[in-house]
Amino acid sequence: MWNYMVQPKKEKGSMLIEAIVAISIFMVAFGSVLALNAQALHIVPQISKRLIASELAQEGVEIVRNHITTNAIRSKAFNDGINVDGYYPAFSDVSSEGPTVGVPCALGSCQTALFLPSGGQGNYTTNPLGKPTPFRRVVLIATGTHEVKVNSIVAWDNSIDLSTCMTSRDDCINIEDHLFDWQ
Repeated sequence: MWNYMVQPKKEKGSMLIEAIVAISIFMVAFGSVLALNAQALHIVPQISKRLIASELAQEGVEIVRNHITTNAIRSKAFNDGINVDGYYPAFSDVSSEGPTVGVPCALGSCQTALFLPSGGQGNYTTNPLGKPTPFRRVVLIATGTHEVKVNSIVAWDNSIDLSTCMTSRDDCINIEDHLFDWQ
């Protein structure tokens, strides 16, 4: 009777090759995870700065909106106090009346100095007390007959000029809004 079952020959070293292939696949996967983790650690601070800067930029627009609403409540012209085109410092908590818009200034001479946390409340001011942050904000206002165009610009790199934030950059945020005379 014929034996149709062929016994495979044992090949020496096949187990070693399989182990090397398995370890290689594991090392490539593990190396990819490590590279991704290293990249995430590098990106997280930038994302954090962009998030804080976007909130500060939005706050700059809200300060101007609050100023216009206050003008309406006090029966003043909607653009009273911001009726000159140009850059304005916008402060969160420098007066008892709340957020204020400063007087127009040239970009280089605006009070865009570093923001300082005030009293641990999360507000930002130019008050010289506290630890400075890298964020600077200025608000560009362009007025029309019944409209105010607001660009709130926040930067966090001291080497940049805020006027360059009008274009897309990685180290500053520019939020634009149009506010209208609704009365």
